[in-house]
Amino acid sequence: EALATAVALSEMRMNMSGFEHEYRRCKSKLATFLGLPADSAFEIVDPGDNPSLADTPVDIAALETEALLHRPELFEQDMKERIAKEDARIAIARTMPKPSLFYRYSHDDDAHLYSNDWHEVGVRMTMDLLSVPQQFSQKREAVIKQTLVRTQRQSMAAAILTQLRIAAIDFEDALRKYRHSEEIADKRKLLLEARRRHAALGNGAYEEVIESEAEYLLAQVRGLMAYAEVLISEQRILNSTGSDDIGKKRFLVEARPLLSKKSISD
Repeated sequence: EALATAVALSEMRMNMSGFEHEYRRCKSKLATFLGLPADSAFEIVDPGDNPSLADTPVDIAALETEALLHRPELFEQDMKERIAKEDARIAIARTMPKPSLFYRYSHDDDAHLYSNDWHEVGVRMTMDLLSVPQQFSQKREAVIKQTLVRTQRQSMAAAILTQLRIAAIDFEDALRKYRHSEEIADKRKLLLEARRRHAALGNGAYEEVIESEAEYLLAQVRGLMAYAEVLISEQRILNSTGSDDIGKKRFLVEARPLLSKKSISD
């Protein structure tokens, strides 16, 4: 029993060392993703303080509206369509007669003229008939480009909405798994407390207590891993909507009071 307990303790120390190493490595990688120095001092928000973990369903309709309004790819397509419209207008305008002002000073030595010097000012209308077919061709090309851009925008919007819906499904699945991991960790904790009482009363062995402690810690680790998946899927939703509410302010402890469960439900 003593050897089994020593082995369990050694395994726990090894696991703890691996967890600490993984924590430092992942924290350094997270700092890089957030645009912070790799050795920055910051703490991750506790799962209980994250408003996204409240029992509130995802409002997919509002997220879709947000995505259609703020995704930069759709804005780029809108600009391309506007440019195509302007190109069509320019092509049509070039086929119209073009007015131009002119001024000329004239002199004539004819002795029968009342005045030998005079000034001429007027407006001249000119039209390049040879370029009209070319301008109409450019106008048709601009209209075709406009239709193409509109079709591409519709296809891109459909892809964005699909991406958003998949991200929302992944978020709800990750949140459900996190709830299950919380439930398992709570039951492991109750089991650990029960075995401690049994061992104190002489009804159980202390190696069972150590084994329960290890299982409880592993359940907590799995819960944190599930929480990380929740944050990742939440970030995917934000990226799918093109929202600016991403980055460190979403995941780091802030200096303001955290939302309470009552304010979240309200």
